[in-house]
Amino acid sequence: DLSKQLRDVETLQTATHQALAALAAAVASGAVDKVEAWLQALAKLHPLVEYSEAVAAAKACALLAVGKPHKASAACKLGYTAPPSLAKAPWRLWLLTQAQYQLGDMQAALKWATRLASVLQQEVASAGWQSEYEQEAEAFGGNSVHALAGAGLQLPSQEEAALNWADQLANIVQKVGSPGWQSEYEQEAEAFGGNSVQALAGAGLQLPSREEVGCVVSHLTALSALKEEGNAAVKDGNLRLAVDKYSAALALLPPPGYAAVLHCNRAAAHQGLDSLVDALADCGRAKALDPGYARGTTRMASVLL
Repeated sequence: DLSKQLRDVETLQTATHQALAALAAAVASGAVDKVEAWLQALAKLHPLVEYSEAVAAAKACALLAVGKPHKASAACKLGYTAPPSLAKAPWRLWLLTQAQYQLGDMQAALKWATRLASVLQQEVASAGWQSEYEQEAEAFGGNSVHALAGAGLQLPSQEEAALNWADQLANIVQKVGSPGWQSEYEQEAEAFGGNSVQALAGAGLQLPSREEVGCVVSHLTALSALKEEGNAAVKDGNLRLAVDKYSAALALLPPPGYAAVLHCNRAAAHQGLDSLVDALADCGRAKALDPGYARGTTRMASVLL
C-alpha cells in the first residue's frame, strides 16, 4: 500500500545518507579500499540510486580524491536516458575538468572548463532566468540549491556574490533562496536525486566562481599552447626554442602525466642539441612522474645508445 511505499522510500533515503556519510569518512581517511567498498555499497542499495545527482556527485568527488580520474570521469557521465541539459550541470562540468586535468588531457579539460565558463556566464547575464540544465534537473533529483548542499557544494552568500560576481549574480542568489523559485535544472532534477545544492554539499564539492573558472581556462590554454609551440619548433628544427617552450609549460606546474610528456619532449630537443646529460635527466623525470609512460623509457634508451 501507499504507506508501505512511503516507508520504503524513507528507509532508502536514510540508508543512502548513511552510505554517503561513510563514503565521505573513507575519503577523509585516504583509504582507497574503503572508498571503493562504500561506492559498491551505494550501487547495491537500490537500482534507482544511479539516477541520483547527489550520489553521482559524491561518487565522482570520492574517486577524484583517491586518485582515480578515469573512474571519476565515468561516474560523471549519464548512464541512462535523461534530458540533454543534465549533461550541463555545473558540478558535472567542473569534475570532468578536474578528471581530464589529472589524466593529463589538457584539450579535454579545456573543453569542459570552457563549457562551465559559458554556463556560469549565462547565469550572470540572465539573472532570474531559468537555465535549461536547472529546469531539467528537477526531474532528476531535486532543486539544485538543495542538491548542491547535500553534496558539499556551497553557493556564495548574497554578500559574497555582490562582491565577487557583481549585482547580477547577487540577484540570482537572492532568487534561488526565494520560496517557490526553481530554475530549469532544479525543476527537472527533482526526479533524479534531490536538490542539486544539497547533493553537492553532501559530496563535499565546492564549485569555483566564474572568475576562477576563467583563470582555469587561461591556465589550460597556456599549457596547451606552449606544448604545441614546442612541438612546432622541433618540426622546424629550432630545438633551442623548443626547449624554452617546454620549460615554460613545465613552469606552470602541470599534472604529473602531462609533465611527463613535456619532460620527454624536452629530452628529445636536448638530445638533438647533443645535451645528453640534460636529455637523460629529463627522461628520468618523465619516468618518475609517470612510470607507465612508455615513451619515457624508449627515449632514455635512445639517449643511452
